[in-house]
Amino acid sequence: MFQNKRAVIPGLLTLGNLTCGFLSIVYASDGEFTTAGYLILASAFFDMIDGLAARLLNAASNFGVQLDSLADVVGFGAPTAFLIYKYKLESLETWGLVISLLFLACGALRLARFNTEITDLKKKDYKGIPIPVAALIVTLLVLAQLNSSFIPTSMKWVFPVVTILSALGMVSSIKFAAFPKFNKAAIMANPLQLVLVVLLPFALYFYSMTGLFVIFTFGILLNIAYSYVSKEKKQKNQRK
Repeated sequence: MFQNKRAVIPGLLTLGNLTCGFLSIVYASDGEFTTAGYLILASAFFDMIDGLAARLLNAASNFGVQLDSLADVVGFGAPTAFLIYKYKLESLETWGLVISLLFLACGALRLARFNTEITDLKKKDYKGIPIPVAALIVTLLVLAQLNSSFIPTSMKWVFPVVTILSALGMVSSIKFAAFPKFNKAAIMANPLQLVLVVLLPFALYFYSMTGLFVIFTFGILLNIAYSYVSKEKKQKNQRK
């Protein structure tokens, strides 16, 4: 299982992701949506540091990649689909169930595609929105609404639309840049991403979850736009 003993630490962190996802489902089933949402954020934290730990300990492996993907289904796919269903989509009856299942299914397909296509553990970009990012978009929307009710009742369509777009984004061919490394070259190449990361804590402090949702979503759109422009430049240079 763990041929490299140092891989135990990132493996346990990955299981922390899975554990938070399961607990999120438990709390959402009891109507405790805020706690359920924060547990998905905790899953994202574990998902971020398990990869960091694997790199620092030189313990990255194919086994770790497979375990991480399985944990992501439970840490992000299932709890996010269940949270948005219980919070807003259950009232849509069959359609609400279909939309929630769409998110879960697209998340699983996204992870399966990633696992079968990955050849480099240090990829600079990915095909489709990663499942943690899609889950955070939906979860932050729920937490923002719980915190400030910034979406009026007349715009309740926002919740199913955001869920559908996030789901389809995962199985799309959109190029999504990997999380930026904060070295000089990366900052010079895309300084706006650094600005957005710096703005996140201020948005959370002054505008709570609503500000965090807006900044995070804008960052995702910027990431997609940046990846598209980079692709166009690369193709243009190849034609010369």
